[in-house]
Amino acid sequence: MVRKKAERRHFPRRQISLPIQIKLNSYDDFIQRYVTDISAGGLFVLTPTPYEEGDVVNIEFYLQEEKQCFFKVRGVVNRVNDKPKGMGIQFTEIEEGSQKLLDEMLSRPSS
Repeated sequence: MVRKKAERRHFPRRQISLPIQIKLNSYDDFIQRYVTDISAGGLFVLTPTPYEEGDVVNIEFYLQEEKQCFFKVRGVVNRVNDKPKGMGIQFTEIEEGSQKLLDEMLSRPSS
């Protein structure tokens, strides 16, 4: 008998490839990666060097065509995976303007 894992997500996920910069503690301690999926409550990022569960991070999202940050959120690492290697981050603070941009991005039809 095959047992299914209980679904822990509260929001539907959207597959996406979007450049981000994740900062831990300071502007000097950051990694640049791509988000692989995102929801209204958080995201997953593939990385060979995930932070530890419980780490608080600041995330800046960038447009692929430009090197300019278009919105920022704060979150906490709530899951670290070995396969695929990466980390799940739950959003804890989103400014009103950033929330609007995130909602618009999530409501667009998939291409």
